[in-house]
Amino acid sequence: MVENKSFIRREFGPVKKINNNNYLTSLLMKFKSHSEVAGTFENLSISILDTEKLLAFSVGDGEIFISKGMIRLLKSEGEFVFVISHEFGHVALGHHLNKTKGSRAEIEADRFALSTISKLGYPPSSALSALISTYGITEFLTNSDLYSNIHGDELIHPSLNTRLDSLREVFSTLDDVNNHTNDPTKRQFYSFKMSL
Repeated sequence: MVENKSFIRREFGPVKKINNNNYLTSLLMKFKSHSEVAGTFENLSISILDTEKLLAFSVGDGEIFISKGMIRLLKSEGEFVFVISHEFGHVALGHHLNKTKGSRAEIEADRFALSTISKLGYPPSSALSALISTYGITEFLTNSDLYSNIHGDELIHPSLNTRLDSLREVFSTLDDVNNHTNDPTKRQFYSFKMSL
């Protein structure tokens, strides 16, 4: 979560809004119209940062910033939706307002995102694979200079095992965990990644 949009624009230049991208527009509509999560995501918007750095963060008004590099790292739409839902979780859970940061905020946002992807019909395993993919890249965890410039403090992400264990605890509470067959074809997500 980020509070300083001017720093983002200064650091990365203009951001690419998604309004003219059919794939992202339809994905946003899925968030905003799905009966179980619709009201929560009313203010959701996505901006793509023109950098290969692995970045994803949110601001208090519901805007999610995700870098081209992060999108290209992800392997499926389910992973992409998990990352978006995680960042939006910081907004929906009020982390920007109550200044919740560090491990607690990350675990809460992970659980929010897991619940969201499950409600939207994506396999819950997408949450685990998204975390494994991002933690496999050292840059994601060592971007503390950038984080410090945005937040004024150090990033404290919990370990990969802590986050995975937390999500595994939630798996048993999800309805019909093994019956998620709605993850769209890889071709759509792959085409989107290649268009960036």
